Amino acid sequence: MGNTQQVHRIADDITAHLTLRRGCLYLVTKQVHVLAGVAVTAEDGASIGIINGRVPGGSLQRAALIFDAGSSLQARRLSIRATNRHGVPQKHPDNGGVWFFGAHHRADKDGMQIRKTRATPLSFFRAKRLSAYYLGRGDAPDGSAKARHDNAHGLDDLDGVSVMGVGFCEWNIAEVYSRGSGDDGFDLQNSAIMLRRLLIDNPTEDALNISSSRLDIVDELRVTMTRRGERSGEDADRDIFDLEVDDSPSQVVLHRGARVKLHGVFGDEVRLASKDMPQPRTEGRFLYRFQGRCDQDVAIVYSISED
Repeated sequence: MGNTQQVHRIADDITAHLTLRRGCLYLVTKQVHVLAGVAVTAEDGASIGIINGRVPGGSLQRAALIFDAGSSLQARRLSIRATNRHGVPQKHPDNGGVWFFGAHHRADKDGMQIRKTRATPLSFFRAKRLSAYYLGRGDAPDGSAKARHDNAHGLDDLDGVSVMGVGFCEWNIAEVYSRGSGDDGFDLQNSAIMLRRLLIDNPTEDALNISSSRLDIVDELRVTMTRRGERSGEDADRDIFDLEVDDSPSQVVLHRGARVKLHGVFGDEVRLASKDMPQPRTEGRFLYRFQGRCDQDVAIVYSISED
């Protein structure tokens, strides 16, 4: 069955203000940047598709939506999902995902770089809920033609939602839902932001990758991960929390009263300070389960040494 929405294809950088209408599908077919000074405004319930498959012409070699430093997004409920080239939703991630760049700090990953200067304008990202379905891409099977191509071009797996160099004053997206990401579900690099809710279902690798960043969660953190491959060792790098300290310490702060539901392997070299949550086992890769609230005090997941 094909897509019944009116499809608008986006194959070039967004250089002028754009309004996304509800009932239409805006299909990103290239590595697309929203340039500095440009605003994307989305009607409540608007939908963006990012096509799967190899796309020439960009450093990611995948279609992706990238909000450059100095750009803005204003929405209520916005969904971004993997599709095929006709806009039909897919449940397999093979795309470049969605990226948010800020002016808070320099940052780089996967060949994407932010070089902060005094002239770098502030970004502004505002939404009630951002839903990301099957964004990013996973590693190709060892020995496959795809793996040989990726190795030859220095390509790596890609996260579903990436936030780089974004500060508290630039970020006002209340809730992020990430499902079935190709690599990590939510990746934060050299940033400091606050969310009311973060909900992550079954990423291919880590749920939260926090690098030299602080993430505050006010109302709810929910992470659900299957244990596929754990016994065979295939998912040895697949954790709820992967906190890296390349430039500075990293921490996830769960505010007092926040609801927490975690199901997965907690993470290596990660510490937990909490009066409500049980301590994870430090040896081996054991399933960590917790459902409750931070009633007594804030809970802090942190790392001062590289995972």
